Formats: sequence, C-alpha cells, structure tokens
Amino acid sequence: MSTTSRPKRPSKKSYFILAGMVGLGIAAWSTYWNIGSGAISDTLKNAHRIAEVEGAAFNCTNETVGGYPFRFEVTCSPLRLERGAQSLFAQEMRGVALAYNPTHVILEADSPFEVIAGQGGPGYAATWDSARLSAHVGSGRISKADMVIENPALSVVALQTPLRLAAETAEMHLRESGEEAEGVDVAVLVKQFTSETMALEQPLDIELIVTAPEGASVLEGKLRDPRDLLVDGKLDLIVRTARVASGDFFVQTQGPVTVDDQGRLSGTLPLTVSGVDKLAEVLSPLFPDGSRLPQSLEKTAMSIGKSNMVNGQPTIQLPVTLENGRARIAFIDLGPVPPLF
Repeated sequence: MSTTSRPKRPSKKSYFILAGMVGLGIAAWSTYWNIGSGAISDTLKNAHRIAEVEGAAFNCTNETVGGYPFRFEVTCSPLRLERGAQSLFAQEMRGVALAYNPTHVILEADSPFEVIAGQGGPGYAATWDSARLSAHVGSGRISKADMVIENPALSVVALQTPLRLAAETAEMHLRESGEEAEGVDVAVLVKQFTSETMALEQPLDIELIVTAPEGASVLEGKLRDPRDLLVDGKLDLIVRTARVASGDFFVQTQGPVTVDDQGRLSGTLPLTVSGVDKLAEVLSPLFPDGSRLPQSLEKTAMSIGKSNMVNGQPTIQLPVTLENGRARIAFIDLGPVPPLF
C-alpha cells in the first residue's frame, strides 16, 4: 500500500530573504533619488550664487524639487532673471527627468513670457497654450532636442511699428548631423503663421531645414553669440529646404550659402515659385501702402523665369544670387536681405 507524501511548506526563511532584498532595493533606490535631488538643489543654489557674483538676479518665488520615486521634478513659479536693463519673466517653468533615464530632460513653460532686451531695446511678450522642450543629453552635449509650442502669439514693442505675430504651431528640432561629423541639423516648422501688423491675406506655412557642417558647438552649449560659429570669418550652411506656402502659392529653394562676420548671406539658390501670378498679392503686405514694387517683381519673375505648369499653377524657376547681403535675379537688383545677426 502506497502512501501519499505531503507537499513541503515553503520555508519562512525564503520570505525573509525576499523581503530583505526588496527592502535593500527600496533603500538603494531612495538613496539614489536623494543624491540626485540633492545634486539638483545644489545646482539651483549655485545658479543663484553665480548670478549674484555676475551682478544679475535669479529669482524664483516658489522653488521645489520633487517627483519621488520615479521622477526628478523641478518647479519654479514664477521665474525672473534680471541683469542691468535686461530681464526675463516666465509664469512657471518645470523640468522633469525620469529617475531611470536622467539623460532625457523635458522642460515646460506656462505663459505669459516676457523679455526686455535692454535699455531702449525691443521688448517681447509671448503667450501660448503649451510649450515643451525635450532634450537628450549625454557626454557633455545634446544629441537631439525638440521644441513644440501650441498656439503661440508674439508681440514685439519698442519698434517704430509694433509687431504682432501668431501661429497654430511652431516647432524647432536640433540633431547631430548624420552626414557631417561635426555638423548639426536644424529644422524650423511654422503652421498657419499670421500677422496682424503685416495684414497677410492668408496664413503661411513655413519650413526651413539647414545643416551647419561645423556647428557642433551648438550641441555642446558653448554658443553665446552666433559669431562663435564662424570658421575663418565665415559660416558655411547647407539649405536642405526653405519653403513658404500660402494656399496654392509657394516659394521654395535649396543649396549652399555662406554667412560672413556681419551676418550677410552669399550664394546662388535656384528659386521655384508656384502660383507666380499671385506673387504681387503675397508680397504686398511686406511693403508700404501704395508701393508698386510687388507688381514689378511679379512682372520681372514672369519675364525672366523658366515657366511651366505644376498642379495647374503657373510655376517658374529663377536663379537668385546673394552677394554680401544683397539679392539679384540676373542683372536686376532686388535689394538688401536682412542679416542673420
């Protein structure tokens, strides 16, 4: 006659070992989080000290560090930076990094946002529904960064004519260049851009993608002035795409350009204009009332450009030459191009 063996009861010792391992894990994680949050607090204190030494003010009325156990969160509400006649104000700034992936940082800002450039200089006031910057940081540099602003509106004052701009979305993307070892790719996308001041007939969609073959200092946070990017007194850029569209009308180009130490552009770009019969209508808001220059530019483009039809729209191609900040088509001077800096 066989006997049935009873199953062995789990050893209480196993439970104690498991509980001990869980407790050690929690203690180690808590220690790691406390060290990380302490480092963040020290960084904020150093920022206050550095600002004071440099004669500036870094004010944050409500400054908190939290997010335990899975995130590091820093909140500053409101934030005000002042240095002489220059100032910056933000209603609230928040920084978040996941504790298990601290190299991915997310910054958020609540409007209103105000900047005063200096004594008698322009002032900027912006509002938005949401503004977020996502950055991946490693080895002392940014590998990529993405900024998206929903429904931004910007006012620029202290100008001869105050400027008001708005858009549905505005995006900026920054990447290490896949083709250039020391390069950086920059993309700016603006959807449904409008301007009350410029009295645009229709909103514009703007797309600009540029590569700076020697622009790595942007990723390393060493850029204090655009001139820091110059190599031998110039900056080489590759315009991957530059496009402005409004309804059936669009202008686009691509090609290499050079920027000198005064911010002036030089290079030859093949310009494609679709819906060229609407060129004067699109350009009119950019010129003073009564100016005949938009109509002259439209006629010149029609007479010089190589014309065909694209999607039912008259489309022309024009070689535009930029030289020391001035633009021309063939022998026709189009006037100065605003410098980049």
